Amino acid sequence: MHLVAIADRADGRHLARSSRLRMLGWQGAFRRNSGMTSRRFEPSYDHTQRGPLCYLLYLPAAVMIGVAVTLRQDLTLGGILLAAGLFSLLMASAFHFLRVNDAGDRLQIRFGPLPLFRRDVRYAEIESVEIGRTTVLDGWGIHRSLQGGWVWNLWGRDCVVLGLASSKLRIGTDEPRGLADFLRDKLGHAASSDGTRSR
Repeated sequence: MHLVAIADRADGRHLARSSRLRMLGWQGAFRRNSGMTSRRFEPSYDHTQRGPLCYLLYLPAAVMIGVAVTLRQDLTLGGILLAAGLFSLLMASAFHFLRVNDAGDRLQIRFGPLPLFRRDVRYAEIESVEIGRTTVLDGWGIHRSLQGGWVWNLWGRDCVVLGLASSKLRIGTDEPRGLADFLRDKLGHAASSDGTRSR
């Protein structure tokens, strides 16, 4: 009986040890798999341009709000100036910078820090990439261009012109060569991948 009890205890310790080893193995595999699935996407291109456009909006905003406060006897005019000043203040906070970054299958274009204006362009929609210059009349901000298409520009006249299926998009940037080279490389890889899949 004594020998049987010793054998039972030994078997119990062996089973417990085996269970612990299996548990550690499962935990290790779970950690490895979790690390693989939680790995974040790292963009191949991410550039933020800053410019003084916001200050050109802050100045009239401050003037209009200041005048509105003094016009206590004319509530109508004061209200109009106050509303216009607050609107300019809102716009100014949305044009501190222009960020252009890779997002996997698309290019993201965002003004900030107030996230009012953003646009995504899928790489599959881009037919051509050129380095260009905006005209003086094109100016800054977001609007239609006299040359056709749209302009997204924070400051300066350097830009990258994207030829899309139905229009053109001029993205203002202070590093046009870097953005153009990235897009051409990206489109080249995409074309190679499509050719490989079609064989």
